[in-house]
Amino acid sequence: MLGVKEWNLDTMMYEYLWSPFKWMGRQLRFLRSGVITAFLAVAGIALLIAGMYKPGFISTSIGILSVVSLVIALALILFSFAYRGSALTVWMNLLVAHIFILAGIWMNAGHINTIEVIFYASGILAAFLLGYYCLQKINSIDNDILLDKYHGYVYEQKTTSILFLIAATGILGFPVTAAFIGVDVLFTYVHSNQAVLMTLLALCFIFIELAAIRIYCRIFLGLHKKLDHPVAFRSS
Repeated sequence: MLGVKEWNLDTMMYEYLWSPFKWMGRQLRFLRSGVITAFLAVAGIALLIAGMYKPGFISTSIGILSVVSLVIALALILFSFAYRGSALTVWMNLLVAHIFILAGIWMNAGHINTIEVIFYASGILAAFLLGYYCLQKINSIDNDILLDKYHGYVYEQKTTSILFLIAATGILGFPVTAAFIGVDVLFTYVHSNQAVLMTLLALCFIFIELAAIRIYCRIFLGLHKKLDHPVAFRSS
């Protein structure tokens, strides 16, 4: 019986791994405010600029700021992982989280070659813009892209579904954009004795993947919300 149930691994992972992170994400509901998201985006960009042009200004607290930046990034990502509201809100938060990831690594390194930042940022930005276009296109159909249910839009928006899947894999650094190279290069600026930074980065990229693919699943997969076509129910 345990073999048939795969030793209850799915249940244990949900109860002891995903549920605690979902709970933490639900405690960050204040991040759904567009004003807070905009403020954090400006703060993240300011940290990047300070790291590029005024490295001496932050050199005294560089270790603390790196950790704080990655903690903010992880908070944004966990909120996105648990949020059941608009998919656009989640998508925007994932972009802001990437800003703080880049800022945290930059401050930890002290200096990063411009071309390496371009590799990372260009891929993430391109994936974000493509995904934003796809979500806006779906939202224009009936003004409903909430993540509290499955919409099944792959039935009538096949091309948009494929494009958003590419965007979702791109925003988490898969080899569909230059960000794949940028992520690997930037990781070399985290040293082997920086266990806290390594843990935060690992959690960030694990949950970015889950949050992005969750948007794809909720918006494009599942039973199509418009039942004006034949549907195969389990009872049939």
